[in-house]
Amino acid sequence: MPLGALSSGYLYLGVAGLANLLLVPLYLRLLGPLAWGDVALCLTVQGVLFGIDAVLGPLLIREVARAAAGGDPQRVHRRFLRLYGGIALACFALGQLALASPLMAGAREELIWSGRLALLQFLFQFANFAVLGTWHGLQRQVQANLRQVGFLLLKHAAALGVLTLSDADAARYFLPFALISALEFGLNAARIERDLRVARAGDPTADARRTPEALFLLAAGLGLLSAQVDRIVLSVHLPAETFGRYFLLGIVLLSLLHLQMPVQRALLPRIVAGPDAAAALRSLQLWMAGFLALPCLLAALAPGPLLALWLQDAAVVAAGSDPLRLMLIAAACLALAAPAQAALLRAGRFGVMASLNGLVLLLQLGLLLGLLPQLGMLAGGLSWLAAGAILLIGSTLAARRLPD
Repeated sequence: MPLGALSSGYLYLGVAGLANLLLVPLYLRLLGPLAWGDVALCLTVQGVLFGIDAVLGPLLIREVARAAAGGDPQRVHRRFLRLYGGIALACFALGQLALASPLMAGAREELIWSGRLALLQFLFQFANFAVLGTWHGLQRQVQANLRQVGFLLLKHAAALGVLTLSDADAARYFLPFALISALEFGLNAARIERDLRVARAGDPTADARRTPEALFLLAAGLGLLSAQVDRIVLSVHLPAETFGRYFLLGIVLLSLLHLQMPVQRALLPRIVAGPDAAAALRSLQLWMAGFLALPCLLAALAPGPLLALWLQDAAVVAAGSDPLRLMLIAAACLALAAPAQAALLRAGRFGVMASLNGLVLLLQLGLLLGLLPQLGMLAGGLSWLAAGAILLIGSTLAARRLPD
């Protein structure tokens, strides 16, 4: 187990999680329910767009790791940087056009400007994911994670300063995040070029032997949709204040799911391109079960007190305890499914992954659209539970059929 990579990854997640625990209630009080609803809506859109990195990230890490072993990682990085940058620019332009369209004619000016700044933040932060993914593929996770920690602290400090010293609104919340994301990308892009000149190996044509990408992207794209479909559907069908409460539950769930990322990023290069793949896969299994799945199941026994301790909001506790319990069980299932999915990724069984994710998405849509009128937020929790159970069972069965 690469302890430096792992500890720095969890340092970043610890700082990010602590920021959510301490600062989200403060942001909520500073902004008020209406402005927080605007922030929650913009963050939901960002979450959907940032989820594209979940589609491309594993493939980027895989290709960089293979190139670093005997090819030209600089060429791979530049190829993915163009891809990430093109996607970011396209989403930014389409989002700005949507905000200027007649469909948004009746929207409040504050929401429009919040959306514009949230898209600007996405533009630079998503392009920065190409740099971070390359560092992870080169197994320089410590460098990537420590830089993320520094810039995250800077963003929150600037946002708190702006909201405290001026009229607090959603647009002023996003302004410092957008500007500092631009600075972060510029500095990181310059640094990665220097690192890649040192990391280049021997065969400049080795990275041309690419993994068939289309089926992998289909599988990951369906996974992206299944991870976001609850917030998309609920944002349309629930009142803004109710959706704002559900969004807070989503912060807890996504924070737990993000706990998988440091260990996956530390071990994925070894699983897909290293000589110790079997040992790395066993380490992933032990880590997911003991460190992630078990705590989620224990937390599912008392979600109400956890919400009360975090937010001190009786309305959120009353409405959110049961959905959060289902989400916590789902997070445990997804953690237990991660090693089997890594084995499928290593074996290139992208068709199996696409089929499972497609089945999950269809079931989630059925549950959300069928149960939302009667159950409200609880339908979102049920959709997550169904996704976790299907991925755990299906991925485990498929991985057992792989050759040793």
